[in-house]
Amino acid sequence: YFIYNMSIPAHDTCNKNKAFFTDIKGGYTYILQTKIILTLILVGISWGIIGGAYQLLLTIYAEKIFHTNIGILYTVQGAGLMIGSLLVNLYISHNKEKMKKVFGWAYLLQGIFFLGFILSDQLIIGIITLFCMRIAGGIIVPLDTTLLQTYTHENMIGKVFSFHYSIYGSLIQLSMFFTGGLLEILSPQMIGCLLATCCIFVSFIWLFLFYRGDLSE
Repeated sequence: YFIYNMSIPAHDTCNKNKAFFTDIKGGYTYILQTKIILTLILVGISWGIIGGAYQLLLTIYAEKIFHTNIGILYTVQGAGLMIGSLLVNLYISHNKEKMKKVFGWAYLLQGIFFLGFILSDQLIIGIITLFCMRIAGGIIVPLDTTLLQTYTHENMIGKVFSFHYSIYGSLIQLSMFFTGGLLEILSPQMIGCLLATCCIFVSFIWLFLFYRGDLSE
């Protein structure tokens, strides 16, 4: 009887939808107006495009180029990521300007060693270049997260991170899809060289903006 007679406010779906789209618009506007956040997200987008293809190429190189078990390359990759993250924690994470500089140089080294991995045809060279590449990657990942958190206002952190990681994850899947098609007409070496060059190019843009003082927001 009491439940039946309770006055329950009407569910205003229209207002909720408006609030939802207002939040999305506010998040996009904030990202576009904050240069360092926008640049970090664009760098993340570039690795989303590269990263999906990289995962496919890793498997192809293990089986067809190095004639080894993919587990070896995954082990090397994991070890490199852990060492890179440890280096950030020990030496880099205490100064914002240092983090931004190292982020750019690590991205450049990642591209160079990725290119070295793609051009290698011997297992030992592939392991060394992959290991160095993933050390750079292990530096990039925590710096990316830390810089985003440092330069994003508290009330916008959720919107920025959800946008960043949703776009990144979606692009990795799309990258794998399109790379699968491209492998029918292009060699793994050609695809890998194009992606490594893209990675190096993106790092040059970051470093140019950093040394010009455009990432000081």
